[in-house]
Amino acid sequence: MEYSDVTELDLWNRNLTSIPDLSMYTNLVILDMSYNKITKIDKDAFKSLSKLKHLILRTNQIESIHEDAFAGLENLETLNLSNNDISFLSDNTFKSLINLVDLVVMNNDIQIINENIFKKLNQLRCLEISNNKIEFIHEEAFTDLENLQHLHISNNKLTNLPEKLFDPLSNLSVLMLPYNKINVIHSNQFVTTQKLQKLSLTANYLNSIPETLFLDLPNLETLYVSLNNIKKLPMEITTCKKLTYIAYDREKIDLNEDVKEFLYDIFNSSRLI
Repeated sequence: MEYSDVTELDLWNRNLTSIPDLSMYTNLVILDMSYNKITKIDKDAFKSLSKLKHLILRTNQIESIHEDAFAGLENLETLNLSNNDISFLSDNTFKSLINLVDLVVMNNDIQIINENIFKKLNQLRCLEISNNKIEFIHEEAFTDLENLQHLHISNNKLTNLPEKLFDPLSNLSVLMLPYNKINVIHSNQFVTTQKLQKLSLTANYLNSIPETLFLDLPNLETLYVSLNNIKKLPMEITTCKKLTYIAYDREKIDLNEDVKEFLYDIFNSSRLI
């Protein structure tokens, strides 16, 4: 078989410390280099792989990525960089990946999400940045992600969410924010995310939920708000007619009669814990 005939290449667990010369694999579609010891991704590392759609680099020791590392990968749809040692992503890291659908950067050491990191990723559907050390996300970080459907930011160090952070995400259906240090949710936090179906705020530092928050979530089906300091569920939660599952701290939260009745109906359908 000629190198140019290869469409899938598995380089798992080969003790690689750098990206090898792949220029002969011009028709490669899937490349998996997981479980190696790669420490960095240099400029033009994949430039000859213009047909590549899936690139998996999970469980390496990657610390740095050149801003032109992914040049030439305009057809890439999946990029998995999980379980590495990445602490910084430049504004241009993903600039060439205009057709990217799934981006996984979980289990790294990222602290800041700057304004332009995800620029031009208009086709992105799933963004997974859980299990990092993220303390700050710029208010306009998600500006170009109008097609995003799944956003996972679990287990980071966020204390504050900019009020308009999620405004561009009109197609978002799943938002996972558990195990952060978020102490405030703004009343207009989800004003444009009316397609949201699943929301997790478990294990944060929330003392309350804005009364109008649920008015913007007509399609909400699953809600997790346990392990906070919330004392009350707003009456407006009863407007979430599609809600089928809710997890909250029953021993902590005082409910009015209407909310009790609403939750009782869910409980009787085995949808509440």
